[in-house]
Amino acid sequence: MGNGSVTWRFSDHHRLSFGNQLTVSHPSYQQVCWFVRPDKYVNQRIMGNPSLRSTRTERYSLGYNFDYGRFHSATTVFFRRIVGEVERTWFEDVDDGITYKVFTWVNGADSRALGGSQSLSWTGKVFKSHIHLDYSGNRRQMRESGEVRKSFDWRLSGDASLDLGRGWTASVDATYTSKVKTFFSIFSQYCALNANIQKKFRNGLAIYLRGRDLLDKVTTNEFISADGNQAWMEEIRKNRRQLILGISWNL
Repeated sequence: MGNGSVTWRFSDHHRLSFGNQLTVSHPSYQQVCWFVRPDKYVNQRIMGNPSLRSTRTERYSLGYNFDYGRFHSATTVFFRRIVGEVERTWFEDVDDGITYKVFTWVNGADSRALGGSQSLSWTGKVFKSHIHLDYSGNRRQMRESGEVRKSFDWRLSGDASLDLGRGWTASVDATYTSKVKTFFSIFSQYCALNANIQKKFRNGLAIYLRGRDLLDKVTTNEFISADGNQAWMEEIRKNRRQLILGISWNL
């Protein structure tokens, strides 16, 4: 709906900025249309909510940048407030002796988030590197029950490249993402590591060798063991290692 920013450069190497953003998201026609219509699944229906209100999002950010030669640093912190988050919910309805699950939408929660990011980079003639960190904590309060759900997630990524000369280059990049949901006691982790070595020729032909290691894992304590107690359950959704030898040609 509207945004604004102010930047103050108080020296050749330092820069301070402040930003404000306001967004209003209106519900779609499907979400507010009152009549009931069948879903693609048997014994399920969809019904809009005419009293559904718009979602209002406010975001305030403060940033600091530092530049000195080939080194660059950028730091940002933000506060975000969402009023009237739209959620999909359901209830049971009986029609002609048949029980249907009816899905609809409500302004189910208000949330507040505090987070930020940190970025560091170095650019040289032979060696280049970059590290980036994103983090945020979120607090959601359900309107109907007053229940509070908290979550925290962060993402760390980095990459580096080295010019070996004579058309040879080597590079590596890595990503690690972690999410924690305290209400459900769910912990998810995503790790990816890529390494690449490449030889470029003058005619645009390139030969490369690429390796990759990927792990996507979810841990939860919602599992009920045989003795009736809660237990930790680990699910590995993806775990793969790849080694690729390839050829590319840019015309």
